[in-house]
Amino acid sequence: MYPFLRNELFLPWPTAELEEVLQANVELLVAEGLLEVGEDGSTLQRAEGGSEFAGHLSLLARTLLQTLERYFITIAVLAKNGSGSLTRAELEQLCILTAQRISLLHEFEAPEFYDRSLFKGFIATLRQLGYLGTDEDGRLVFDEGLDEIDRHARWILNKEIRHGISRAAPQALAGLSGE
Repeated sequence: MYPFLRNELFLPWPTAELEEVLQANVELLVAEGLLEVGEDGSTLQRAEGGSEFAGHLSLLARTLLQTLERYFITIAVLAKNGSGSLTRAELEQLCILTAQRISLLHEFEAPEFYDRSLFKGFIATLRQLGYLGTDEDGRLVFDEGLDEIDRHARWILNKEIRHGISRAAPQALAGLSGE
């Protein structure tokens, strides 16, 4: 996930330095009481549920939630439509429609959630990293490499969010084809 977050959030660290940067941040979270080192010394756990520290850690985690949801929207729309069926512009439009639908269903207004430039940037990064290509008709093609991103999303996003996105994606497609 880091290459996508790095491009979107303009993070300065190259992938080669990521382990060192992450270790320093984990140490800081432990020092602040937001994470605790397990008895075996090699595992981490969040502070006790209901505590102020657990609340702070949850707040930190939520800062990236909409970004990760946008990524999963893109993957879900691609998966629902299949390789070679959408152009980049069609994918962007379906992603925006899906994000707008989710925004309405959950009654939150965050225009950046369905910002075209953010979807466009994620799609460009997918292409740059080789997850997406273009066929001779200008349609986006992909293989099982996209499943890797889907697996990360399944590990990060809860089941309710993933299913909500998966349900909204085909509805957005149906709405687009009826125009």
